[in-house]
Amino acid sequence: GNSLSTFIGNETLKYIMRKKKLLIDLNNKSKYFENVLNKFIDKNNLDLKIYRYASIIRIVYTKNQVINRIQRDFFESKISSKIKSFRKYLFTKNIYYPTSGIIFFSFSSSYSNIDYVIKCIKTGFKKFF
Repeated sequence: GNSLSTFIGNETLKYIMRKKKLLIDLNNKSKYFENVLNKFIDKNNLDLKIYRYASIIRIVYTKNQVINRIQRDFFESKISSKIKSFRKYLFTKNIYYPTSGIIFFSFSSSYSNIDYVIKCIKTGFKKFF
């Protein structure tokens, strides 16, 4: 690959590993996001689930147990227009929700920022799902 990108990526990882508190804080914020939204999903009996691995988050548009990407894509293909509308709605709230569906928070994300995102996602869930 690109040697400059590799160098920058490596230096970034070294910095993060030296500042473990940053990583712990980021994982805690991601866990908070996951827990609040999954409680909302359960309370409202929505066919959705938030999955998280460390600070990597993804909304999966089914409660069914998903074994792999092919199965997930199969379930999501049935409601792809709703997902697109949800994405457009979030964009009107100044939230970029990528087509990959992967959500990341930055080290500088505050709980008030995350609460705003949660609020908008809850509204979008009610509206589209």
